[in-house]
Amino acid sequence: MADTFLNVCQKDGTIVKYAFADKPVLVYSGANVVISTDIVSVEYPVKELSKITFEEIQTAIDEVNDSQNDEGQSVVYDIRGRVVATFSNRGYVSLNSFPRGTYIVKNNSTIYKIYKK
Repeated sequence: MADTFLNVCQKDGTIVKYAFADKPVLVYSGANVVISTDIVSVEYPVKELSKITFEEIQTAIDEVNDSQNDEGQSVVYDIRGRVVATFSNRGYVSLNSFPRGTYIVKNNSTIYKIYKK
């Protein structure tokens, strides 16, 4: 599951995020960009913006599934490089008991970086 955001990046370094769940609408109006949601409407002068981007943030990973790995073993590492779980031959490991944080999952040919909230 992921949350998607519309990021308004201003030249002074400020970044304002609008969650897609709030249904932001972006409209150009003269020399301004207007972003409106059901809650707020904000006008930004175009000359003060550096860029507008989209961002997807992974919000919930409950398990790691290795159904594509026909051989070998998959290993889950914590951010310090310690092995916290192993599984093999099309198995899975639940992350429910893991503390929140960043994990690396490595199998024969692929490495994934995941973040558990």
